[in-house]
Amino acid sequence: YMDLPGNFEFNGALYYVASLPDIGFSNDGGLGSSVRLDLNIGYHPTENWTVTVGGRNLLQESSREFSETIDGVAASEIPRIFYTTVTYNF
Repeated sequence: YMDLPGNFEFNGALYYVASLPDIGFSNDGGLGSSVRLDLNIGYHPTENWTVTVGGRNLLQESSREFSETIDGVAASEIPRIFYTTVTYNF
């Protein structure tokens, strides 16, 4: 978190996930290690309002967070996303 001039703020997070071995259910070779970057910029036009624009998983198009499980739950891909939020605090 960093306050910027003009009622702006910057937020960022960098995540590292170590590799996960194949545990024998899916024979997919496990998951390699990965790094995820999330960033956003917020603007406070007034004391109560915040407008934010950001993105998640910015370093990759998508990523898996787990392998297929023993009961057959398929691993889904977590996509890169961009978002905007408008918040009113009272």
